[in-house]
Amino acid sequence: MRGLGLNELAGALSPYLRQHAANPVAWRQWSPEALADAARRDVPLLISIGCSTRPLVVKTVVMCPDLV
Repeated sequence: MRGLGLNELAGALSPYLRQHAANPVAWRQWSPEALADAARRDVPLLISIGCSTRPLVVKTVVMCPDLV
């Protein structure tokens, strides 16, 4: 977990994505690099398909930091 810093969405072109840059979850934009990193680390992908899923994921990850 990245704590109080900014995640990779801080550099996103999309204003929707940038608004989640200070979120405590290490959100990443969909990219070949993100997929390769997940495969290299052998971790699942958590895919947000809209704002309704983010609060639940944030709460879950903050409560279970070994998920990130």
